[in-house]
Amino acid sequence: MERTNSILVIVVAIAAIGVTATAVRLSGGWGFLLWIPICLVGGAIHLVLQARMLRTSAGSSGRARLGVLSSAMFVLGFLLQVDEGDGPRWIIGAALFAGEASAAPLPVWWSGWFNLAAFVPLFATWGLLVRETSRGAATIHAG
Repeated sequence: MERTNSILVIVVAIAAIGVTATAVRLSGGWGFLLWIPICLVGGAIHLVLQARMLRTSAGSSGRARLGVLSSAMFVLGFLLQVDEGDGPRWIIGAALFAGEASAAPLPVWWSGWFNLAAFVPLFATWGLLVRETSRGAATIHAG
């Protein structure tokens, strides 16, 4: 069961990175020039944190849930980013669900700081992953 949980966490993390990169590219704006490199660097960090947590700890279902939650926050953070083309700006996720960027203009109340705030849940789960890695490493060394 532990091995299955570990494989699931890594597969979900890789899928999250792929879905995010595809979503950014399909959004249709110029933002992919910024968001794709950030997605790839963030994705590498995400995979390293996931793998370290799994390597230093038993693959319990609680840790597996944390890994999957972190991957969901990775996708959500990028779907809430702003993209733009030759017309009005839009939110990447809204453009994907609306079918085209022109159908999903940026709401008037959407402030630039929302872009950074969208990543707060991801950073929080990364902090939890680091904490679990530290706990797992302490357990290994104590045992």
